[in-house]
Amino acid sequence: ISTLEHIGMDNSIYGGTAEARPETAMDAMGEVLRVTRGPVLVTVPFDERGLTQRKAFKRAVEWRTFKSMDISKLEAVATHYGRPVETCFYWTQGDGWFGGADIPATNVPDLGPGLVTQIACLQIGHV
Repeated sequence: ISTLEHIGMDNSIYGGTAEARPETAMDAMGEVLRVTRGPVLVTVPFDERGLTQRKAFKRAVEWRTFKSMDISKLEAVATHYGRPVETCFYWTQGDGWFGGADIPATNVPDLGPGLVTQIACLQIGHV
């Protein structure tokens, strides 16, 4: 699943609705775990700044990235549903993706508007 960052946000640039309820991503994760039985792989953009303003399609857009606190909440949802969870982080400096570390990278450069430089990957359940 690689769409949680869009849930509860302004999705009007994609033809969707404009919301301001990013906390509903946790509810969506709970629903996914409620209806699935096998393993689930979740990826989300990661940045401690959380919400950032970017320019896209000639207008200012608020992009959501998940902070450490948000990752902990996703892990708690998995635990609530009795699912083991492993989290690792990958990052880029513009020349490929690196990592698989248990903790986020530090000093990852900002590569520009709308560009994700770090992701969190959550493996929920046994593969």
